[in-house]
Order: sequence, then C-alpha cells, then structure tokens
Amino acid sequence: MFYIKVDALTGEIMEEKYLSPKEELECSRTIASLIKRNKELEYFLWYLKFKVFKTDKRKSRQHGSFSQVCTKLYQDKNISLAPSTCYEIAWAYEEKRLITEVIQIDISHVNLSVHARLQLRKETSIEIKTKIIQTALSDCIGKKSITQKDIINAKNKIFQYLHEKEKLLSISNNQTTKIGIAKTYAVGVDSGVSPCTNEVINNQGVPFYPNKPIYTWQGMRFRSKAEVQIAKALDRVGVLFMPNCLARLTDPRKTDSRRNMEADFFVFYEGKWGILEVDGPSHKPESRVNEQERDRLFQHNGIAIIQRFINSRCERHPDDVVREFLQIIKKIG
Repeated sequence: MFYIKVDALTGEIMEEKYLSPKEELECSRTIASLIKRNKELEYFLWYLKFKVFKTDKRKSRQHGSFSQVCTKLYQDKNISLAPSTCYEIAWAYEEKRLITEVIQIDISHVNLSVHARLQLRKETSIEIKTKIIQTALSDCIGKKSITQKDIINAKNKIFQYLHEKEKLLSISNNQTTKIGIAKTYAVGVDSGVSPCTNEVINNQGVPFYPNKPIYTWQGMRFRSKAEVQIAKALDRVGVLFMPNCLARLTDPRKTDSRRNMEADFFVFYEGKWGILEVDGPSHKPESRVNEQERDRLFQHNGIAIIQRFINSRCERHPDDVVREFLQIIKKIG
C-alpha cells in the first residue's frame, strides 16, 4: 500500500512503504528494548532508524514511522527524550559506526561525545572526516573525552592547512614557488622547466584513500599500526631507516626501463641495505608470485636482503622482529 505524506521534520512530501512481517517483528522487539530503558539506548535508536526503518519513507503498520515511534515513547514517558533528540542520538551512533567500521579508527580509549559526533557528521567527505578525527585524537592525547569544541578546532586546523596548500599550489602554477630564498620548479620532459600542476607530489609512497586509515608518527605516514610499531622499534635501536619511501630503479629485463617502487622499510645497518616488509591482510597466497617478482627487482638493483614478517607479529612483538631482521643483515654479506 502506498500513499503520500508530508514529513514532520523536513516538510518534504514522501512516498511510504510498509515494513515486511519480519521487519515488523524486529521493530516491535527494538521498541520493547527501548521501553525497558536498556543501557544501550544509543544502539537501539540507531538500529530502529538505520536498520529497521532505513529511511523516513518507511512505516510500520503497527507502530507507524520512526518519528511516530519516538513521539509515542516520549508521550508515554517510557524514554524522556524528545523525538528530535532521538534522531540526533541515532545519527551520532551512525557516525560512531562510520569511524570504527568504515574509516577504521580505534576510539575505544576515548569518549567521543554525541555533540562531537554530530559536529563531525556535518562533514560529508570521508577523507576530510578521517583527517579531522585523527587531528582531534592527536590534539587530545591524555584526555578521556573529545568534545564538540575539539572537533571544531580540529576541523579549523585541517581547513587552514588545505587553504595554505591551495595558496602554495596556486603560486606554483606560475612556474616557481618562492619560500625564503629557495625556488622550486616542475621539470618537464622536453623543455627542462614547466609549470607545476595541482597534483600533490610526495616521495613517501603512502597515498590517501577515502576508506582506508592512515596512521602518523614523527611526521611520517603509515598504512597500519603494525608499521608504526616497527618504526618505533627501529627508532629504539638507532638505525637509519626510510618508511614507505619511493625508490627509482631499473627493470633489467626491459630496455631503457625505469620505474618507481616502494618498500615498507629501507633499513641501513652495518654498511648494508635491507628491506623489511610488513605483510598485512592484503598479502594473500595468490599475490605471492607478484610479491616475489617485486622482491627480485629490488635484488637486481643491489638490495640483497629482503625479509617479510606477518602483520600480527610486527604489531605485538616489533622489537623481536627488528632484532631478527638486523641479525640477518649482519650475517649476510
């Protein structure tokens, strides 16, 4: 059955669909849990909004729309939250789910307030949202909670940085960028010098992907917590290392072939170079052939020592991994 109805919150005309029998049962169970004042109030309001009703266009024959359910619960005093607050709580929980499941940032050690999450919700770009929450966590080290003000400050920092970067790129489009007495040029293939483009160039090979987390330590970027732990362990022993850094090398099987390749860690120890690779979940048996081919290219270019370690071991026992790796470098050659 379909009919036209005006949404009480937005004033929009919308087409409603009734819930299926299975969804009706889920709806009733969730409402019952709310009535019992379950400690997981946030979760149940989110579940009702995003899992049962899914959109404001859906309606239960027995209970009505999500808005009507919230109004009824408020009127009956089963929960002392206004319908608008129920919406906000559901939205805030969805933001928490995005942070932990989509962006994959661990916030279990800190309380991210409802108002902080609602503030974060205003940013629609996953990439910018990721940078904001990472900045807020970095700024609030030692604090037990992150407030709305913390999110606003982090957002202002990010946008100030982006604005400054945009200004620099705008200047570089005029062929040169002047910082103090230094000038930077974009070198063309034929003419020698050409205008810089808006492409962000970075010799560190870690790219920013919207749905993948980037971890930072000491001004460097890493793809995983395991990589950060290995970097810290290498730092503790005081060796020279370059994480996620692009290298320019030759493919000996091809004529005039030069290409960029990246290693997780280039490590220099006792006069020798080695590569330490952190093999995470993406390193599957079927990709092993490609990885071996990649390792051979490094070996053809003089890096004889290449060792791979499982992600979980690197994260839990980084010092043992580094100790073993350095012993291998010491013995070989």
